[in-house]
Amino acid sequence: MRSPVMLLATGLLTASVLCVPTASSAVPAGCPTPKPGYVHRAPRALGPTGAPTPEKTVALTFDDGPSRFTPRILAVLRRFGVRATFFETGLHVSEHPGLTRRVVAEGHLLGNHTWHHEYPENVKGGWSAAYLEHELRSTGRLQRRLAGRATCFMRPPGGNKSPALLPTAHALGMSVVMWSVGTDDWDGPPQHSRSWVHTIVRNAAVGLQQRHPIVLLHDGKASHEPGSVVSSYRGNTVAALPRIIEMYQRAGYTFVGLDGLSGLPEPAPSGVATP
Repeated sequence: MRSPVMLLATGLLTASVLCVPTASSAVPAGCPTPKPGYVHRAPRALGPTGAPTPEKTVALTFDDGPSRFTPRILAVLRRFGVRATFFETGLHVSEHPGLTRRVVAEGHLLGNHTWHHEYPENVKGGWSAAYLEHELRSTGRLQRRLAGRATCFMRPPGGNKSPALLPTAHALGMSVVMWSVGTDDWDGPPQHSRSWVHTIVRNAAVGLQQRHPIVLLHDGKASHEPGSVVSSYRGNTVAALPRIIEMYQRAGYTFVGLDGLSGLPEPAPSGVATP
């Protein structure tokens, strides 16, 4: 949940960095070929025929959940019919499996945000291929068991990088997604603040200068800083979200998941279970 840090390993790469899983054995079924490099642009929306449309798109992404604030965010997205992408940590998924099922049942896309959300400097040996593979596989397996589908996108904690990140994620079938608009919603106070809600909206407005922005928001806290440094309160994100959606709607943007799909399915009739 910090600003993006470009951390490149120095010195010789260790053998563990170089031991990247082979794509033929690792790529999950159902994932498209990973996008090259780091993704900073929302995909174009897919029309009725499956072909991309020329319209402006915005991808709302939520990191670090699921948490007690996820249902409130889902309620706002459902009210506006907006599809989003949730980059979840495996540890939080294991604590709130029902929320992950709900995210998928309501029509949103899951992303992989590693299991422990550790930054490279806090991992012995840094982000080696072996470490990253374990973190991503563990989270991906749990998400697939709960959602019934492969997770094809990942976001590295804090936007950090390592020489092993791209080859490892790609071999596991995942595109590596960053963002083009940081709202800094994670940096707010531990209670409701009208001024901080305004700050989040103002930061999100930067994306109006882009044709295909990816907006970074948070529905939980997964970083390991103490609560006095990074609060787990996301009520200000919830309060800012309707204003962000309306702002982009007025500007003519289509909201998409990172797979290019837009809109949400109709809710199941009363008494009918969702998958």
